[in-house]
Amino acid sequence: MSTHYVEFCFKTFGDRVKTWMTFNEPRVAAALGFDNGINPPN
Repeated sequence: MSTHYVEFCFKTFGDRVKTWMTFNEPRVAAALGFDNGINPPN
């Protein structure tokens, strides 16, 4: 499934986006960092 999403993004936005990056476990950063403050982002 994720490969379909990536292919769509490259085909749709590839000519306008210079740098692509990934986020490792965005839910963890959002929930633990901002929701309950257990692991605040630095």
